[in-house]
Amino acid sequence: MLIGMMAKRMLGEKEQQAGYSIVTARLADKACPDWVKTGGSCTVFLTVTPDAYLIGASVTTGPALGDLADKIERQLTKKYKHGPAAGEVMVCRNQLTGVVTSRTADRIWDLPGLRVVYTPVNTDCQHGMLVVETAVLQRLHGAEKSRAEANEPSL
Repeated sequence: MLIGMMAKRMLGEKEQQAGYSIVTARLADKACPDWVKTGGSCTVFLTVTPDAYLIGASVTTGPALGDLADKIERQLTKKYKHGPAAGEVMVCRNQLTGVVTSRTADRIWDLPGLRVVYTPVNTDCQHGMLVVETAVLQRLHGAEKSRAEANEPSL
């Protein structure tokens, strides 16, 4: 809660959603893992409730070149004490030739009250993404999706 309050007060709200806000915080260089630095910045996007409880976080990582994706997966597997499940596959293509340059799958750790998703290559095909969501944030996302589906016109 303290991190969320400090981020909210120091940096201001970046984006307001139903039931939560996203604020940014910059990690000190000493506290920023190398695999986050390869993403170009040590900025963390914190998801906080209106009463400043931290319910999620995300960070950009470098692209899955060399052994970076394996290194991140090993560290997360060690932390969460089991390997990830495979998720959605991201395919990147050369813009000029259309040749597939990479094909990677999300790595997902589902834990009681927590979901961690590591995407080695994001939609920009230049960076990866690590997203941590608590059960509270997952419920809020589910409610948003339900509201959006209810508002879609029926055929």
